[in-house]
Amino acid sequence: MKLGKAPGIDGIEAAHLRYAHPRICVILAILFNVMIIHGVVPSMFGLGIAVPLIEGHNLDNSISENYRGITLSTHISKIFEMCILDLYSHHFLVNLFSNILLTLIVNQICYTVAMS
Repeated sequence: MKLGKAPGIDGIEAAHLRYAHPRICVILAILFNVMIIHGVVPSMFGLGIAVPLIEGHNLDNSISENYRGITLSTHISKIFEMCILDLYSHHFLVNLFSNILLTLIVNQICYTVAMS
């Protein structure tokens, strides 16, 4: 996790977590395991701060179409997401590739039917 990024709604920055006492790892591991076991996440994990960012340096900042929105999420929720992706990414990739393959097959069938 990069340092210097804006904190989420909880005010905790990445530096707070990186330079915290090593026990924070144990505490977060317990929290994450309880969340997985019970299938519940803190409501704060779903909250964020919406921030409009201008898309380029030379754009007119008075035109709303020149902006894109980003959401500042809590860093602890980002760490949880990284842990889930690390543990279960192979399931996500298999499903992703299956969906891509299925889409290609369906497109080929539709093309074949259309050409006949």
